[in-house]
Amino acid sequence: MELAVGRLPTALNKRRWPSTQIFFAIAAVGWVPFVLSAMNYRNESWFPWLISGRVLFLAGAVCLAVLTYFVPRLSKHSELAYSMACLALQASIGALENPAEVDFYNFTSVFILMTAVFTRLDFSQWLKFSYLPAVVITGFPLVFKDARFFQSVGSFVDTFSAVVASLFVGLLIGHTTCRRNELLAENKKLQNDLTKERDHQKEIIEIQAKELSESRVLAEIARATQMLAHDVRKPFSALNLTLSHLLGARSPEQVAEIAKESLPEVKEALVQADELIQDVLDVTSEIKTKKEKVSIEDLIRECVQRLFRGNPEIQIQTEFEHKLMMIGSAKKLKRVVTNILTNAEEAMQSEGLIRITTHDVFRNGEKFVRVSIWNSGPALPAEHRNDIFELYHTGKSGGHGIGLAIVKKFVNAHGGRVWCESGRVSGGNNTNGDSISWSADRAIGAPKGVTFSFEIPAVEESADSAHELILDSHNENAYEVENDVDYENSLISLLAARDSKLKILVVDDERLYRESAVQLIKWESYSRYLEVRTASSAEETRSSVNDFNPDLILLDVDLGSHEISGLDLLKQLRTNGCNSTICLHSNRYFDPRPESLRALGADAVLPKPIWGGDLGRLVIGLQIAERNEATTRS
Repeated sequence: MELAVGRLPTALNKRRWPSTQIFFAIAAVGWVPFVLSAMNYRNESWFPWLISGRVLFLAGAVCLAVLTYFVPRLSKHSELAYSMACLALQASIGALENPAEVDFYNFTSVFILMTAVFTRLDFSQWLKFSYLPAVVITGFPLVFKDARFFQSVGSFVDTFSAVVASLFVGLLIGHTTCRRNELLAENKKLQNDLTKERDHQKEIIEIQAKELSESRVLAEIARATQMLAHDVRKPFSALNLTLSHLLGARSPEQVAEIAKESLPEVKEALVQADELIQDVLDVTSEIKTKKEKVSIEDLIRECVQRLFRGNPEIQIQTEFEHKLMMIGSAKKLKRVVTNILTNAEEAMQSEGLIRITTHDVFRNGEKFVRVSIWNSGPALPAEHRNDIFELYHTGKSGGHGIGLAIVKKFVNAHGGRVWCESGRVSGGNNTNGDSISWSADRAIGAPKGVTFSFEIPAVEESADSAHELILDSHNENAYEVENDVDYENSLISLLAARDSKLKILVVDDERLYRESAVQLIKWESYSRYLEVRTASSAEETRSSVNDFNPDLILLDVDLGSHEISGLDLLKQLRTNGCNSTICLHSNRYFDPRPESLRALGADAVLPKPIWGGDLGRLVIGLQIAERNEATTRS
């Protein structure tokens, strides 16, 4: 028991006095007049026992009141034990008093009733451990009483009427008390059972809810996977159809005509499939953003031009009122705007009005640019506004549930926020970050259309453009420069300053891909400064590294089932002293952070398929790194 004197008042204020403490408090107060009345018998020989016993039981009542308060487990049978002890004390005084007197003995009846009132046992236990011992204790003093009290039943009952009545009344009270105890015990057991059943049912409901939620998620994933498979197959179907037409052509003119009509569609389908696959990779991977100034106005105009050029069914209205420049990755922000606009187009079923507004927001000492994109499609129910950005959640029959999840992930990665509202919101000069005012058409009784808004941290437009060497996340995965720099001219000037051509080795087990990569490089304006070779296996790669001594190696991770992997080949090359810049080239996701690449032995990573812009930026990064290294040595 832990008890500090200083804590006692606080404890007394916080805790409620239960019935046990009330019982002992009343007993202590009740003993006070009996202690005083004991002085009337100070001439009796048994006076010391009388006075000491009553003082002892008074003090005992006080001590038990405090003790059971701080140690509640002692309260279980404390009232009954105390009552039995009082009964024994009073019976002993009844035995010591004059045999011809029954004053003290008759008072024993009070304690008989106490044993019946304050028991917490069931009836059979009370009879065995309380009532029968009480009868024996009560009967013991009769041995010392005058024999004339026992001459007849009538004289016995008249003399000891209080005790006899208490024995019978105590039996009835004891039965009632024990029955009450049994009912309370049954009620407590029932409450415990109900609590356990409630907890059990709660666990079952939680398990069922979890299983239902998981089944819904699995169903959404299955549906999204089916739609993804359908969309990824589109370019292959278009390519297969184009090849069939080409094979059926009867003249070079027909081949040229078919290629002119069909190949742009095949290329567009391939680009869309690649973007879709990139979305799947990005939504499940860690995102790391660049820190460059981005003109959101130029970015929005570019996205609108690419998506809606030649589509007169969709009207675009813009209102640019911002003056700040966003800070982040232009490529990722372009995906944010593109995904929102694509979602708007699908919601309007390729016909309607899109209104884009921008303005600056200043909140808590921070600067943001807010972009709001409203479309005239159906309003979004309130219960779906929080879920619309969740992965695989979609309200469209042909949707994947990925596009808006990408939006949320990219915006959050930039330190911004994105939200959705039903109705059209005004642009205005809202600079404090408060809610934007409604300008929805209320004539139909509900907000019209849906507005997607996002905010990105921003700065003043005052910095000079310069080359910036950055290794970005998987969807860029290359060394990049600011948007307003003509990177091709920069690349040509850097390559022209070299003493020899830049040697590139393309390692891939697929012949068609090797040839496509070489052809793509030859099409670039800076190809005259490059020398390109290819390798299809680990053995060819090792031989080419020794003979060709490439500056840059584009290494495929998967080199066929009969070959070691590209990662194992990378380790071998580094072990053998290869100092070339090695760029992993794969459809897989690799953490693009420098420390992660160094652990693999790589310098960069590029996703398949390779594009001229990505290769150019990679080469720029390589040239700048070589120039910096040469400067450091000198």
